[in-house]
Parts: sequence; C-alpha cells; structure tokens
Amino acid sequence: MADETWRDSLSEEIRNLDTLQDIPDVETLAKSYDDAQRYIGRSIRIPAEDAENGQWNDFREKLRNVPGVVMMPGDDDSDGWKDLYSKLGRPEEASGYEIDDSDYQSAAHELGLTKDQATKLYSHVHADRQQEAEQRQQVIDGALETLKNKWGAEFERKGREAQQAVDYLDERMKAGGAFAEEMRKPGMGDSAYVIEMLSEVGSMLGEKTIAATDTSNTFGVPPGEALDRANAIIGDWDDPYHNASHPNHQSRVDHVRRLMEVAHPDG
Repeated sequence: MADETWRDSLSEEIRNLDTLQDIPDVETLAKSYDDAQRYIGRSIRIPAEDAENGQWNDFREKLRNVPGVVMMPGDDDSDGWKDLYSKLGRPEEASGYEIDDSDYQSAAHELGLTKDQATKLYSHVHADRQQEAEQRQQVIDGALETLKNKWGAEFERKGREAQQAVDYLDERMKAGGAFAEEMRKPGMGDSAYVIEMLSEVGSMLGEKTIAATDTSNTFGVPPGEALDRANAIIGDWDDPYHNASHPNHQSRVDHVRRLMEVAHPDG
C-alpha cells in the first residue's frame, strides 16, 4: 500500500509516529508541513524567560493588535492601564456614563468601570440611600406624631422653642453653625425626646434671653408673629432695645429690624 511504501524508508521510531499515520503519501506530507510553517509564521510566540527587552517589546506590540487580548500593565504603566480599561469597555470620558452625578462619574472613570458596571453600582448605592432616607423619614414622622399628640395646640410654639434653643446653644458655644448642622444629621435630632428636651431648654431660657444673643436669624416666624414680637420688644421699656448703654442694645435693635423685615417682606 502507498502509505506503507513511503514510510518504509523511515526509521522505525519515525515510522510509528502517531502524526504520520493518517498521511497517505509524501505529497500530503509536504502540504501538511507547508501549512504548519505558515501557521507558525502567523503565531505569536511567548519569549523565553531570559529573552531581551526588545523581544518582549515586540511580543507586547503584537498582542496590542489582537482583538480581545491585552497584557496586564505594570503599576506605573498609565498608558497600559488606559488601554486595558478601554478594551474592557470604559467610556473615553467620564460623561460617557450618562449618570446625573459628576463626582460619581469621575470616580467611576478613575476606577476603570465599564458603563454597565457603573450604572448598576450607582443604582444599587442609590437604592440603599433611598431606603435609608425613607427609614429616617419614618422615624422623624413618628417622633413628630408623638409630639403632636402630646403637645396638641402647643406643637408649633414648642417646635420653634426647640429650634431657638439649638440656635442659642450654637451661638453660646461659638460653633459657627456647626452644632446646628450636627443636630440635623441622621439620628441626632430625630428623637422625640431630644426635640422635647430642646423645647424645654428654649422655654426655660425664654425668648428675651435667646433673642438677646441672636445675631443671625429671626427663627423663621410668619409675618404676623414677627410683627407681634417686634411690637412686644418696642413696648417693653425694660428691654435693652431702649437702653443705648446696654451691651445687648445693638443686637436687640438689629433683631427688631429683622423682625420688621419679615413682617413687611414687600418693604
């Protein structure tokens, strides 16, 4: 047979190679050899461990042109990381995430997230924050409902006293608004007990004591009440408002002026 004829001239070791058993003749063998050489020419061979830098550079350059293949860059290879993130699907610019949060977009782009990853992560984080906000609102609503039931018609007044106490304490501590800001954080001023305590503080201090140190607000009162407060101060001849030598005289004058601005918002 033909296959026995052409392999008979080979040594026994070569003649029995598995790779030759399905080759019927020398012409087929030659074609197989040519195909193999062409394949090797197109292949990208990994350099040996002791290869020179030039060989490794050539190898990396060839890989850059292979679709879906990229070499892991070194820690200090910024261009390599940029190329890797781009191939993984990171948008060219942070705005490419199309998320209405510029800070988040910048962070996602710096971390190399794909658009899909960034969108899903944002949705997950936003959902958690939304849930936390809803849970906090439930706590606040519960506290306010408790106080409404307890205070009844006095609810609005006692609420103002609580806010006045916060403003007064902030001023006394020279916190520059930090204490008031702290009280607005989740968990700080959400408790009915805390609000009631502040209201009691405001009630014990009294409006005159608080207003005498107020240099920044009129407590958000409606126009009618602002006018009543201003008239009450003007009508009280023992108030520092009428005593130019009193250390709180100017602050009381300013306080009345601001009350009048609230009472007459249109001038």
